Amino acid sequence: MKKIYDMTVAEKLKAAENLWIWREAILSGKYPKSEYGLQLRDDEGFDCFGIACDLFKNEDESWFRRGPRDWSFVSEGKNFCFYAPKRILVELGMSREDERRLSLINDMDKTFEGIVMAIDDNYIMPLQKSIEVFDMQRESI
Repeated sequence: MKKIYDMTVAEKLKAAENLWIWREAILSGKYPKSEYGLQLRDDEGFDCFGIACDLFKNEDESWFRRGPRDWSFVSEGKNFCFYAPKRILVELGMSREDERRLSLINDMDKTFEGIVMAIDDNYIMPLQKSIEVFDMQRESI
C-alpha cells in the first residue's frame, strides 16, 4: 500500500474524497455501531470498516449471513469477516496497518467519535495539506 508521500495527486484527491464520504456515513446515524467489535458487521451493527465495505462495494460484492448473528463481506469469491478487502483499503488510501490501528480504536470506543477524530487527524488533514502544498508549488511555476 502506498504511503501518502508516494501517492499521485489524483490518488490523494480520490482518497480524500472517499475518506470524507466514509466519515460522513459514520456520523450519519444510518449505520449503528456494533458493540462486540472484532468483525466488520453483526446483527447489532457495523464497525468502521464494515461501513466502508458497505459504502464502496461494487456489483460483485455483497454481505452474506455466516452465523446466527454474524455476517461476512464477500469480495472476489472470498469471505471477509474481520478485516476489509485490500480493494476497500485502496479506496481509502490506507494500508493494512492503518486498518489495524483504526480497528483498535473502533473496538475500544462505545461510539464512533474516536474513529472520526482519528480519520480527521491522521488521514483527511494530512491529505488536504499535501494537496495544498502541491497546489502552491504548481501556482509558483
